[in-house]
Amino acid sequence: MTYKNLAARARPGLAAALALALSACGDSGLGTTTGDTSDTETDTEGATSDATSAGPTTEGPNTSTNPDPTTTTEDPTTGTPTTGSPAVCGDGVVEGDEACDDAGESATCDDDCSLAECGDDQLNASAGEACDDGNTDDGDGCTAACELEQCGDGRLQGAEECDDGDDDNADDCTDQCLLAACGDGYVWTGNEECDDGGESAACDGDCTPAACGDLVTNMAAGEDCDDGGESVGCDADCTAAECGDGQLNVTAGEQCDDGNVDEGDGCSASCQSEVDPQCGEPYLELDDASRNELTVGSPYSCDQGAPGTDWQGPGWYRITGDAGAQLPESAPELFHCGTHSPGWLNGAHPAAQDGVVDMQACFAWIGNPCFSSSNIQVVNCGEFYLYNLVDAPTCTLRYCGHAP
Repeated sequence: MTYKNLAARARPGLAAALALALSACGDSGLGTTTGDTSDTETDTEGATSDATSAGPTTEGPNTSTNPDPTTTTEDPTTGTPTTGSPAVCGDGVVEGDEACDDAGESATCDDDCSLAECGDDQLNASAGEACDDGNTDDGDGCTAACELEQCGDGRLQGAEECDDGDDDNADDCTDQCLLAACGDGYVWTGNEECDDGGESAACDGDCTPAACGDLVTNMAAGEDCDDGGESVGCDADCTAAECGDGQLNVTAGEQCDDGNVDEGDGCSASCQSEVDPQCGEPYLELDDASRNELTVGSPYSCDQGAPGTDWQGPGWYRITGDAGAQLPESAPELFHCGTHSPGWLNGAHPAAQDGVVDMQACFAWIGNPCFSSSNIQVVNCGEFYLYNLVDAPTCTLRYCGHAP
């Protein structure tokens, strides 16, 4: 067999193999031939045998017009084309225009198969986002880090006056993100002494302790007024100035205030004094308990000459303390008042408007209530009496005290 005959016998098999390969690649328009008879000698027996074992020697054109149902994409890891179904976000395969596909939301991939990023308007809890409003602006309810803005987060936003990031209400910013202020109910350390959320019995409206005379009227503390002391319209006890209230208010023009508006009791209805000017002069006091008319027995004293227990010699006296409040208007029993012969006022005490009145003091002795007497003067001072006393006529005589 010649070289040419061997080549002719080999060509048909190679052609058939090439046709099958091209067909597998989808080339439907290409036909193939099994040999070239223009330049070989034909060996009928050999050619027939090889062609029969190799199969068909030609493949006709593919005339199908049906579209290809598959898609061609590129593998992002290798860059080589891949063929498959249309891209589906969430199937775990990155296809088409997907930036990622983790089969759902993940720390790096949103559930729309775009890369997770704060401000992309895709809420991604897996990425730690609490919100995502499509921007990275602070002060709109969602921070630049996609965290919800709220009072106490240390960021000043919205209607907040302050935000120091804590819940300490004793500093300059409350846990409601409002600037500390008197009346907010929180004591601002170093600036307020108290804060009851407004005026209270213990705290003024300016957040200082309530006190009469502090120039802050506190109705809750029972004050009608507070002028820092007595004034024309305000008494020193922070009540409204009024004649007859028992509070002497000289600034309001009162000369007296006996707690009523009665005439003839030493203080008039207009709080003008009805007493004699003598009541405003200095006086001495008889206050020894033994002088009281109820005291019986020794020691016995005499209101004459040298000073005794409380006797200072002739002068204006007021009976007070344990001795009583005035001279008796009837004769005490003998040996009472710390003396043998007790002294008493022979007559009724005068009224305030009577001024200084001349009267008689009697000293009782056996069978005679006015065994001896002295001329004295008496003046009604409204709340007490004054007596202009002289030495007793002899010893042992003494002026007595009486408690009405």
